[in-house]
Amino acid sequence: MRYHALPRALAAAFSLSCVATSLGDSIPGTRTSLTARTLMPEQRAADDARAATPEPHTPHSETPRGIDAPAQSLPQPHPANPAEANPFASREAAPCGPLLQSPLLYETFEHLNDTVGSTPPNPVASVGPNHVVGMANRRVRMKTRAGGLLINTGLNTFMGSPSSVFSDPQTIYNRSLDRFLAVATADPNSPASRLVVALSASANPAAAWHLLTLDADPSNALSASDARIGGNDDLVIVTANMHAISGGAFVGVQMWVIDATSFLDGGDVVSWQFAPGFDTQPAGALFANLRGFSMVPAEVVGPPASPLERIFLVDNTWAASPAAGSARLSHVRRSGANVLWERST
Repeated sequence: MRYHALPRALAAAFSLSCVATSLGDSIPGTRTSLTARTLMPEQRAADDARAATPEPHTPHSETPRGIDAPAQSLPQPHPANPAEANPFASREAAPCGPLLQSPLLYETFEHLNDTVGSTPPNPVASVGPNHVVGMANRRVRMKTRAGGLLINTGLNTFMGSPSSVFSDPQTIYNRSLDRFLAVATADPNSPASRLVVALSASANPAAAWHLLTLDADPSNALSASDARIGGNDDLVIVTANMHAISGGAFVGVQMWVIDATSFLDGGDVVSWQFAPGFDTQPAGALFANLRGFSMVPAEVVGPPASPLERIFLVDNTWAASPAAGSARLSHVRRSGANVLWERST
């Protein structure tokens, strides 16, 4: 079984297993060739603070409450008035099972301390079998799951551009690929606006990473913000909100779909680009000019992807005139040598 992990409460609005067909909008991406570069650990700047021994950390020592307590059954309702009893009382329900214990807090340690003063710091983290990768607007710190410090460096240094300003980092651990992924926006509100996508070259995030630069706008009129990342073992999906550098008006979502196999190898990478506002409802359609904002791709977990698998995305869809808005589900899938975006709801 494959699982599509969508953000927080938005995922509860949809039943993914019921989505079997698209609703007619089928938009192809523009195939492009990009070149990834590999950043080796020794190429990082001198502010990498690698620790030979684990950083001091305090395990959570409190004895977990209720761990040895016997499981209790849920209380059964006893209506005061028999007439209020369940009309289907003749069909006896199976007895409730025992209450499940909450996951126990095993240990804690401070992971990331952004001392540069970025406000807000926008901290994020991803966890693999043996490592924890934490990021904030200015810092990257990697530790073992026991708290041992491996890497402590600036976000700009980690992304291979020490003189640039990075923000809005996102990181995930892709279980199917056994790799860590990250994305951040660089030099916002300037002609140099871009995104950098990072993929660990192995399951060890403290070793080499492949870096892929995505130009926000070759015409230098738009700036990218609020990058998001997801995908499966076949495709990596990156999205960003696009704003005009002059005046800051929101233009639409831009999306890049990256072939995971070529990205894993480094060097030449196959990708497909969807221009800003690609998802805007055409004139004459119901809720014309309806377009997405903060489109978030799912993280797909499970056995290897089938050629027909859809990767779902959710966004806040809105239109200024007439005023309208909703949460929208869409998906990306392969179609021959191309990749398509389609509305699901």
